[in-house]
Amino acid sequence: MSDAELPDDSGLTIYDGACIVVKIPRRIRHKAFMGDGYARYTIAHELGHAVLHIDQLMQGATLPRRRAGNVTPRWIPKFKSAEHQAMVFGGAFLINDDTARKLSSADEVSVQAGVSLTAARIYFEQVQEELARPAVAARVQRIADEVREILSSNPISPQTSYLSEICSGCGQQKLFPVGHKFMCQACDTVYDRFQDGDEVQ
Repeated sequence: MSDAELPDDSGLTIYDGACIVVKIPRRIRHKAFMGDGYARYTIAHELGHAVLHIDQLMQGATLPRRRAGNVTPRWIPKFKSAEHQAMVFGGAFLINDDTARKLSSADEVSVQAGVSLTAARIYFEQVQEELARPAVAARVQRIADEVREILSSNPISPQTSYLSEICSGCGQQKLFPVGHKFMCQACDTVYDRFQDGDEVQ
């Protein structure tokens, strides 16, 4: 598109009634060809909208990439935000995983992949979370094992209070209250709770 047609947007994704259209102003296209990280990321970001948000687009949504930056309301969780999803897609589309995982900072990812620092930060945070998962899982497993060991060495036996009546099913004095009913621990028979003081028959 001409720059005049999208003066305030770096990109725009719409549904024109027949197909999904990604509009990019000439200034962004030119910069992308020159290797500008923001411009390359903008195009990838809009491609993300085109493949991830087809339903919203077909219902009339327009998904622009504002030059001044898009703002997502705080009450929308990140994982539900179309903007955040497109940002994640853009980074994943442009950044080589094998290369980026060997780098030590978002700045390095930005330089090596030729993407904006914003894109690199989002990507780098996700990589760090993925790399930390095995250690977190191991720590949780260790805690679970310790709790199991403590519980198995000191079993807690709850004291059940039985009623003075005997069970009419098995004849044992093993009735205990369960909500509004009685249950026999010996034979698992369940009785209604009597309101008038009658004994279980």
